[in-house]
Amino acid sequence: YIVARPLYRSDDTNHTLYIPAALAVIGSVYAVPQAYSAIGGVVGVDWQVIGLLIAAAFLVGATLLVEYDAEELYFVVWAAFIGSAAFTQVRFNYYFAVVVAVGTAYFLQVALDALELTSLDALRDIEGWQVLTAVAVFAVLLLPLFFPAAGAAPVWVEGNSSSPGSVVQWDESLQWMNDETPAPGELEGADDPMELYGTYERPADGDFEYPEGAYGVQSWWDYGHWITTRAERIPNANPFQQNAGEAADYLLAPSEEEAAEVLASQSTEGNDTRYVMVDWQMASPNSKFNAPVTFYSGNETVNDFNELLYERVQGQNGQQGGLRPALQTRTQRYHESQMIRLYQHYGSAVEPDPVVLDWEPQTAQTQSGEQVDIKVLPSEGQPVQRFDNLSAARSYVEEDGSAQIGGVMGVPTDRIDALEHYRLVHATQAPGRSPYAQQAQILAQRFGVDLRATFGQSLFGAFSDDFVKTFERVPGATVEGSGAAPGQEVEATVELEKPNGQTFEYTQYATADDDGNFEFTLPYSTTGYDEFGPENGYTNTSVRATGPYNVTTERTTGDDLYTTQRVGQVEVTEGQVVGADDAAATVELEEQIVDCPSGDADCPVGGGSDGGGSTNSTDAGSPLGAEPTAATTASGLVAPTEPAAA
Repeated sequence: YIVARPLYRSDDTNHTLYIPAALAVIGSVYAVPQAYSAIGGVVGVDWQVIGLLIAAAFLVGATLLVEYDAEELYFVVWAAFIGSAAFTQVRFNYYFAVVVAVGTAYFLQVALDALELTSLDALRDIEGWQVLTAVAVFAVLLLPLFFPAAGAAPVWVEGNSSSPGSVVQWDESLQWMNDETPAPGELEGADDPMELYGTYERPADGDFEYPEGAYGVQSWWDYGHWITTRAERIPNANPFQQNAGEAADYLLAPSEEEAAEVLASQSTEGNDTRYVMVDWQMASPNSKFNAPVTFYSGNETVNDFNELLYERVQGQNGQQGGLRPALQTRTQRYHESQMIRLYQHYGSAVEPDPVVLDWEPQTAQTQSGEQVDIKVLPSEGQPVQRFDNLSAARSYVEEDGSAQIGGVMGVPTDRIDALEHYRLVHATQAPGRSPYAQQAQILAQRFGVDLRATFGQSLFGAFSDDFVKTFERVPGATVEGSGAAPGQEVEATVELEKPNGQTFEYTQYATADDDGNFEFTLPYSTTGYDEFGPENGYTNTSVRATGPYNVTTERTTGDDLYTTQRVGQVEVTEGQVVGADDAAATVELEEQIVDCPSGDADCPVGGGSDGGGSTNSTDAGSPLGAEPTAATTASGLVAPTEPAAA
């Protein structure tokens, strides 16, 4: 109506005829889409795009024929732009709702003007035709709200059933970032703060030069606007899908080095990314995990991260009835992707548990007649079993030929190396869903697997995890050690506590050189937290160590049947982790007897040991007689304790 009104009011007949001509041509796009599809095939575009271009051409042509009011023409262009976007993705209906509201108000004003009911005096002299027309107008506007189309709920029902969505659970982390991290432009003591509502000119080459102390926040592009508006920080990707591909490449990077390369390639300042935010939906293949896979520049597909196992279905009269999907497993590539190493494993090295998943190879035929190789769960017995140790599990897998270690309940197939430059700094109190919650439910309820006996946790515990986890990218502290045997593997482990009181462990491995020396780059500090915070350009981390790092070697048993282990402890300061102090912490391992031959009256086990020396050491006497426990919480194998029965 807005476009047509000046044309049919024009004294030029050609202007009036422009209206039916434009409607006829645009209507033909939808009447005979095959013709326009053929044209689109020649030029390589979709027929709907051609229709959009034709409509835009007629709109531009109308503005050249007659003069329009600026505000009305602006509304038409705005409505056309947002309407076109709404046809491409449902999310743009949020913006289109504003267009509909403004258009409705405009229609009502035009109707009242036509009825000459623009004042109280006019209402006193109202005539019958005006009443009937006004009733019709309000019926058109209001009746659909009270009597919606079939299958739709009334507007007040829809309003009461709607909710803000995940931003409610994200808000805690976003507010924490706003309060407990330095403002952009003030990182590491820089003094060039960026104004939140400042005006910034776009450079001709599109590459904005950020001031010193600015930094980015990496997450999936869905959450970019929340990071901007709630955390008041700069996201690397946003819902305009800017850097969506780069975000996918980072989140799915198979190594810490490749993840760093992705950040550096985003822009000149891309390597200044300081924080990474991951929620349970991003880590779950039953939620958003597969979205980054579609944007990923690598050759992997969804099947490279998650593999579907089938089960046989019994038909009538006991006959075999075919196959149906039974369980989605996680591949080693899934566990090695950057966002899973962060969200599920906290950046820690993870050893697989001695848990084996059994399956049988089978050839099946697809609906198209293609023969494909699939994996089918065994018809008898449980598909998952636990062994006494990893060696026994690997032997079974090798002999069986159709089994694998891990793949379920957060257990990888092979060791996952530790991340050296990432640490958890905040986790929400709001609960999320574990990435393997569906696996737990299927294994427990459909296949009768005892989760506590097999994986060390209950069905209830397997369902819960933190909704959002925020990680900081740090230089890391250098720890130089000595006292190991040449070529011996050395393990550094520290226990950390989250704001909700739950603990997890971070573990990293190193190999001693020919002189028995070794080196770690550790991202978690154990002391000195109060010396750093937003006021001096650093993070006030809410995740803190419960004690020093325990540094140990594997146990060895000599010919005298004495079992020994080299042990030590080391403190790592916050300044060393964030790069404010480049001094290396040192630790010297000392041999300790951890087991003796049976009946040895002189066995010193339990007698105490000073646990080795350290330049950042705690008081001597910390018991290290037992080997540090594996990072079970970090691997997702220990969950919160179930509440006691009332």
